[in-house]
Amino acid sequence: MFAIKPELTVLFCYANFVFNVQTFDAYVVGREDAPGIVVIQEWWGVDYEIKNHAVKISQLGTGFKALIPE
Repeated sequence: MFAIKPELTVLFCYANFVFNVQTFDAYVVGREDAPGIVVIQEWWGVDYEIKNHAVKISQLGTGFKALIPE
């Protein structure tokens, strides 16, 4: 079981990424200089539970940057 560190304020950034000619939107949370991990949502899309998992992942160990594709 994980617990969100209460002393941290969690801010999601909604970003638009371009790869070749394709674009996609994503939510990003975590330290700027942290290694990244992609969090895949269920078929019904991004919801509170998926965002909560991303926050927990971003706070593991020394921290990660979590990206949730929209």
